[in-house]
Order: sequence, then structure tokens, then C-alpha cells
Amino acid sequence: EELLCERVTTCNKALDALLDGGFHCKSITEICGAQGTGKTQIW
Repeated sequence: EELLCERVTTCNKALDALLDGGFHCKSITEICGAQGTGKTQIW
């Protein structure tokens, strides 16, 4: 039985707002940015 999922929250209200509710399920999202901007912290 497959679970239904539309978005996965980041648990960060500001980031979720930018992502329209969170990351899309069943998709690949690439995070780009300069060194030291917190990309690893999202993971």
C-alpha cells in the first residue's frame, strides 16, 4: 500500500513558505548556494 504524500516540511516556516509548503515528494530538489550559507543544515 503506497502512502500519499504531496509535500515534506522542512520544519522551518520561512523555508516552507518559499517552497510553497515544503519539498515535493517523489522528486529531486537541488539546493545551490555559496559556501557557508547553510545548505548542509537542511539535510
